[in-house]
Amino acid sequence: YMQLEAYTEALPLLLEAEKILLRNRADSLLIDTYTSLGIVYERTEKYEQAINYYNKVRGLLVAGNASALEQARNLTNIGHAQEGLQQFDAAEASYRQALQLCEQNNIAFGIALLNQNLASVKLQQKAWAESRSFSATSLGVAQQQNFPRIVAAGYENTGAAWLGEKKYREAIPWLQQALARAKEISYHKTVMASANMLHECYDAVGNKDSALYFYKAYTLLKDSLFTSQKNKQLTELQTVYETEQKETAIGNLQQQNELARLNSERKNLIIASLVAIFLLAALGVWFYLRQNEERKRREQLEQELRTAEEKQKLEQMRNESELSALKAQMNPHFIFNALNSI
Repeated sequence: YMQLEAYTEALPLLLEAEKILLRNRADSLLIDTYTSLGIVYERTEKYEQAINYYNKVRGLLVAGNASALEQARNLTNIGHAQEGLQQFDAAEASYRQALQLCEQNNIAFGIALLNQNLASVKLQQKAWAESRSFSATSLGVAQQQNFPRIVAAGYENTGAAWLGEKKYREAIPWLQQALARAKEISYHKTVMASANMLHECYDAVGNKDSALYFYKAYTLLKDSLFTSQKNKQLTELQTVYETEQKETAIGNLQQQNELARLNSERKNLIIASLVAIFLLAALGVWFYLRQNEERKRREQLEQELRTAEEKQKLEQMRNESELSALKAQMNPHFIFNALNSI
């Protein structure tokens, strides 16, 4: 899956492999798995996760007293991820540490590659002269040892550094060399980059015909490369599918049975959950209605008590009024009777 750049399929398998290897303490295989996980995260632009796994590899390599080549390769991977985060100082430090290991152990390919990586970092920092210096060192080793990709990349980076300084005429011969060397080995990335930069250089110096030619070359190559890559991926995926189809038939049947069982359990769980929710809701409604009824009954009793008290007050007032009236009537009768007796 990694070779097919199908990273979404590769990632869960690698994570599962990590769990198995951790249980079995298989450190040597963990190094490969962590490295692959770092590459997956790096190529999907999740650079911090990539650095995390590369650092795990670093710890295992140091603990296992690994070879200088393995340690240099790991430091190079860390530098790539740091470049992705645009942590150029950190990337340079990682590359220099790896380069020191390669120089101490006379690893020619590592020396050529890491000088080229340092040239790339300096290019992004716009340190044009330093970039060309690292590219010159890389080119010297790569040409002597016959590392054609690094040779093409060295010419490309040197041309890019001249272009960065807007010295277009100095950049053109380097980019032409990069284009020619890259075409020989079908190194499409450098072919495209060189053609694009040549278009920019020729446009800047006023050579419109050459500028148009290289722009068309860049566009055609970009389109054809995209198409061929997608066709290749589709073909490889189809092959993988046909190969695995027979092997997974029984597994699929078992998975279907297991899935049916799980679905049945899930349905039962959902039904039980719904019943429980319904009962809780009914209990809540009943409790609410009961509380509401109690509240209304209390309010009614309170209202009745208030009404009774008011009636009692009114009755008392009426009785007092009648008594006062009777007293008022008794006064003249008493006086009349008294006078009459006298």
